[in-house]
Amino acid sequence: PRAWRSKRGESMPRFDVNQLKTQLKLALGRIKLQQNKKRNNVLAQKRMIAEMLSKGNDESARIKVESIIREDFIIEAYDILHLFCEVLLTRINVIAAEPCLPDEVREAVYTIVYAAPRTEIPEGPEQ
Repeated sequence: PRAWRSKRGESMPRFDVNQLKTQLKLALGRIKLQQNKKRNNVLAQKRMIAEMLSKGNDESARIKVESIIREDFIIEAYDILHLFCEVLLTRINVIAAEPCLPDEVREAVYTIVYAAPRTEIPEGPEQ
């Protein structure tokens, strides 16, 4: 396979389409798993907050709510990563056929590369 060209015309190594497809499918499964895990954790924390409020522990409940808000942001980030992985999976033939990275998938690739080391998804790109 021929090498890709960057925007500046530099030659870049070609990627393995089958390996990318496999890694994206694994990442999609792992993202769903992490989302479900976080959602279940949030539900348990909400029950704990209700119990705290019924006992009058308002300050402790307030701290727990902040934790839930952070978890909700993480779940939303996983939603975005899931969508971008699906975009790459559906556009994989277009990506493989082009000599450089197509503009319509550039945001998806950049986002996944940026977010991968910051998530609990081991199938993300290596650093």
